[in-house]
Amino acid sequence: MLPGFDEALLEKANTKPTVLTYASEEIIVRQGEPATKFYILLEGDVEVFQDFPDQPTRLLNRLSRGDYFGEVGLLRGGKRTATVRVTKNSEVKVMVIEEELFQLFVNNSELTSNDVVRRLHQRVMTSHLSKALPNVDPSEIVAIASQSKGSQYKANSIIVQQGEFGDRVYLILEGEVEVSVIDQGESRTIQLKSGEHFGNVQFSDAQNYPVYLRAIACTDVELMAINRDSFCNLILKSNTNSDIVASVLHHQFLNF
Repeated sequence: MLPGFDEALLEKANTKPTVLTYASEEIIVRQGEPATKFYILLEGDVEVFQDFPDQPTRLLNRLSRGDYFGEVGLLRGGKRTATVRVTKNSEVKVMVIEEELFQLFVNNSELTSNDVVRRLHQRVMTSHLSKALPNVDPSEIVAIASQSKGSQYKANSIIVQQGEFGDRVYLILEGEVEVSVIDQGESRTIQLKSGEHFGNVQFSDAQNYPVYLRAIACTDVELMAINRDSFCNLILKSNTNSDIVASVLHHQFLNF
């Protein structure tokens, strides 16, 4: 189910996995509580909900046998970011892994670590986009979350070449970038900082980028790239705009 979980790791830990059973509609983890455990679904189905200020509770996802949850809070070292509840008329069995063993598990298996990080990224993005776009179906949010990619660039490296097809929008998570525009033979440069984004005009018109984008000379940059068509569809189905979405994504990603 999750490669790398073997007897050698069990011997290193003071705690051992346990199996617990939860009844219909029983809450397994609650949003806001300290994150101390990791869960693997052995039987049954659960629903993942998240509460937002001044908004109705949002259904983010449904999980079934073989799925797992609880890794977000553990990897981020914080509190539960969502509530997980057993679906109606269902009984659930979960394997419960304490934080110490979970960290051993992740640190000692490259395959498992990559898988957990991938799931973490998807769930973080799902959470952020749900808050930014409350009128969009959660399944569509899950889809865009799984498609978006995080990338790091060294100082002074080129991120986007002039003339490149504008098929993505870039959200700046860390660092600063320079956007160089060449218009009628004249060149001008603007700087974008953490929290700002690029591509809101070009990607909506399906044009090539008329500029080039690079990390500034003194710092590395971390970006989140989101597919143009998926992002456009979400914006059209919501009652907000790209600036608001970018602002929410940035704030929530760094403080999740």
